[in-house]
Amino acid sequence: MVSKLPGPSPVSYIPSHAELVEYINGRRDGSDGAPIAGTLYTVLPLHPGRILKGIIEDSGLSIARVAHICRIRRATLEQIILERKPITANVALRLSRFLPQTAPVFWMNVQISYDLAVARTSSATESDLDRIVPFCRSRPPHELRSKIEAVAREEA
Repeated sequence: MVSKLPGPSPVSYIPSHAELVEYINGRRDGSDGAPIAGTLYTVLPLHPGRILKGIIEDSGLSIARVAHICRIRRATLEQIILERKPITANVALRLSRFLPQTAPVFWMNVQISYDLAVARTSSATESDLDRIVPFCRSRPPHELRSKIEAVAREEA
């Protein structure tokens, strides 16, 4: 099942439950251990709410029922599925209990990957990162000082 959804996600793809299981099980081509081109590995990062939506749709359960089973407020689960709220550690624990083929760290890693992808696409973040002078112990202090002064002059 492939669906397009509106929203802020940099990737508009919802994996099917089978694709999620392949991702969790680490499906690889077997020769060099590299991810198979065109699989979920190459589609990530995506918001964990999209994965959850695909699982819930495939299961035939309602959002309200899953929220009740996981002891999560229905509104919270809906906000996660709509990509308006992140997966928290508490929710990750509950989802992994409900979906034993997943681990809490899976949900947290998907959330972190998504957050980093969104941060990387922000032009404000990109311009701020360009102004950071990398620290290097082997660089002489006067060289580091001159780089910092050059960045400060550019900002003025």
